[in-house]
Amino acid sequence: MYPNRGNRYRSLFKATLAFCCVVIILFSGLTVSSYAATDCTAEIRHIQVVQATSEPSQVPQKGWQKVQLPDHWQKRWKNYDGHVWYRISWDYLCPTHQRSSIGLAVHSINMAGQVYLNQQLIWQDQSLQEPLSRSWNMPRYWVFPATALHQGQNTILIRVTGIAAQSPGLGKIYLGQPDLAFQHYQQQWWYQRFSHLVRLICSITLGILCFSIWILRRQETAFGWFALACAFWSIFTYYLLSTDPAPFIHTFDVARANIIFLLCYVVCFIIYTWRFSGKTYPKLEKFIWLSVVIFAVLVLTLPVQQQDWILKIVLIYTILGFILNCLIYPYIVYHSKQIEQYLLALCLVLYLLLGLYNLILFLKHSEINYFTIIYTTPVTVIFISITLAMRLVRNMKLIEAFNETLEQKVITVKAELNDSLNTQHQLELTNIKLQERINLAHDLHDSLGGALVRSIAMIDQSHSNLSNQQFVSILKLLRDDLRQVIDHGSSNGVKVPESPVLWGAPIRHRFDQLFEELDIHSEWYFPEQWEFQPTPLECLTLLRIAEEALTNIIKHSQAKNVAIKLYFSGQQLILKIEDDGIGFDVDAVKQSGISIGMQSMHMRMEQLNGQFSIHSQSGYTCLSACVSRII
Repeated sequence: MYPNRGNRYRSLFKATLAFCCVVIILFSGLTVSSYAATDCTAEIRHIQVVQATSEPSQVPQKGWQKVQLPDHWQKRWKNYDGHVWYRISWDYLCPTHQRSSIGLAVHSINMAGQVYLNQQLIWQDQSLQEPLSRSWNMPRYWVFPATALHQGQNTILIRVTGIAAQSPGLGKIYLGQPDLAFQHYQQQWWYQRFSHLVRLICSITLGILCFSIWILRRQETAFGWFALACAFWSIFTYYLLSTDPAPFIHTFDVARANIIFLLCYVVCFIIYTWRFSGKTYPKLEKFIWLSVVIFAVLVLTLPVQQQDWILKIVLIYTILGFILNCLIYPYIVYHSKQIEQYLLALCLVLYLLLGLYNLILFLKHSEINYFTIIYTTPVTVIFISITLAMRLVRNMKLIEAFNETLEQKVITVKAELNDSLNTQHQLELTNIKLQERINLAHDLHDSLGGALVRSIAMIDQSHSNLSNQQFVSILKLLRDDLRQVIDHGSSNGVKVPESPVLWGAPIRHRFDQLFEELDIHSEWYFPEQWEFQPTPLECLTLLRIAEEALTNIIKHSQAKNVAIKLYFSGQQLILKIEDDGIGFDVDAVKQSGISIGMQSMHMRMEQLNGQFSIHSQSGYTCLSACVSRII
């Protein structure tokens, strides 16, 4: 529907890109194009300084002294806090028909100030009284229009307010063509503002990263100390960059706190290097922290008039401690054979070179904006990045090696498990076969064996006067018992009778006739209904136990009365068989192990998790088998 829409979008994008390029080019060349070179010149004749009078806003008329910039007035007026005027006398030489603007770039005003051009105020800090503004690390730039300049002599007055302990004074200036002045200003902005801002952002980022690592893995104490060092350095850098007056805090108090933050940063960084190499020096660390406490107390409690020497001592102590650690650390890690520690040693050597150079600059009272210590931050970022990358790669290799070992171990264990399962399966098959044989033996003993005992007893009672029909009947009973053994070899084919009476009818029928022939009186008790229906296996087990018990009574007891009871007691189904025979020693029979029938009964009840007991004495024997219903 819109065939040219894509072309229009591409054209619009190209036009936008071209416009941005033109803007960038114009912006980069703004200073040159806006201020074309002319024949106008600004020649500084002399620079003078004088202390302010009791009325600081009034320019003194006498007492001026010539100086060179940068100037720190504590060399001239020791322990002087207050206001100082700087007067820059210069000549503006320009053809009348080509008058143009002049630019002024000031590197620093320590601490706060005002700037006048030919008695006209053109700029001043937010606060010229305590708490003071902090222009000591802020370059300034102005463009003086040609209409505000006089042909020939002109005067720039700069009023500076400072405190003796903070090296008060005026930094270097550049007076001339606006484009060159702006280049000076940009250069100083990079050194004094932007580079420190980048360091502050990097310190906060690294501090948060290392603090997170330490929180998640507390044994990584090196990262914890580095995070603490980054925190102190971030506070120090923040106050270094801050230009607004600190509310309700004296300027000197901010300086005292800042030197303590610098000292704590160096101490934490030193301990970080020790922890990184796996070293601890408890006594030395206690001494260092004790010195920090002592210096902090002195810095915070000594009068302002005595602060100059203690601040210098603390600063020198801080720098020397850092330098000594840089010298000693390569020796500490010489035998470690770890690339990470060698890299840190290399970084510390680089810090040492930069630190020595900055110390020389400091002793020469050079301006802070030329300090090369700003280059330590990218080195630190690169080192931390390489360290984390190396540890990540090493941990990944360990994980991969562990995974390979684990995989091989799993394969080996799986093969061993398969072999074990195959062996177990074969053992289970053998056990099943043996169990089937045992079950068959028990069934033959309990069922067919009982039938044989009954048949023998009947033959003995008849004194060999049995007819053919009676022999056939006995053989049929043996055949039925054998068929029952075959059919009931497991509980799968067994059905639960409809009532306890039907359950006990077959066994009662088989034994009643025999009991009559042996002149044994029997009582049978079965409930009319199941209170809870047993399982087929439970029915078969109780039946086999009853057969075995009654067979033993016939064979061994010489009893005259037998009672067979099946009844419910709560959630239990109990079979109880009692007789008045001669009894036997139950423990002796169990220990002898010759009673297959008793072993069979015990085994059958154990398979059901039931209870089986026999109590016997002369004249009374009681067998009890109990199965419970699990609710």
